[in-house]
Amino acid sequence: MGPRVLLVCTANICRSPGAEGLLAGRLGGEVDFFSRGTRSVAGAGSCEYSAEWVRDHSGVVRDHTSRPLEVADIRASTMILTATQTQRGRVIEMRPSAQVRTFTLLHAARTAQWLASAGRTPPPGSDLAHRVLWLVEELDANRGAAPRGIDDDDELPDPHRGGRHPQVFSRLQAAVEDLCAPLLFRGPVLRRDRARLRHKASG
Repeated sequence: MGPRVLLVCTANICRSPGAEGLLAGRLGGEVDFFSRGTRSVAGAGSCEYSAEWVRDHSGVVRDHTSRPLEVADIRASTMILTATQTQRGRVIEMRPSAQVRTFTLLHAARTAQWLASAGRTPPPGSDLAHRVLWLVEELDANRGAAPRGIDDDDELPDPHRGGRHPQVFSRLQAAVEDLCAPLLFRGPVLRRDRARLRHKASG
């Protein structure tokens, strides 16, 4: 089984399924993306705006239904990305050991962009599964290292509770692009790395 990335928001009808679809559209089938809500009503359909945005910006069409966050979901996740700090706190409350792999989506994206700008990229020749593991470790090791901009509160507001869909999803789209940048990096594989990968494959 490959890496599993869990997206968390409140109702699991707008932000988290939107992020799930956009990430799936960028990274394909090598990573399993799924989403849950901290206060979701099981079986509710996806927000119409979210579904349309994902379809228009990634081509992904999913028959989404809301599901509540459970401890089993947290345990099964390689990386957990939340819309807000409150939801991150809820994940950690449910499973304290998940703290090292739980981030707000905007904080993870901001740190990933900072890593890329500093020339920090995954090991040459690594596959996507190993790149996800690398990114989780780098995000945890560099908490607080990435500089904040004026508007960097790392909170993605709920469009159904005061936020506005166009602004929220524009930020969401940008965050997904920044987060995916180091995972999709295609650098040269050095001679010693080719030899190491051949040896690993033959073993």
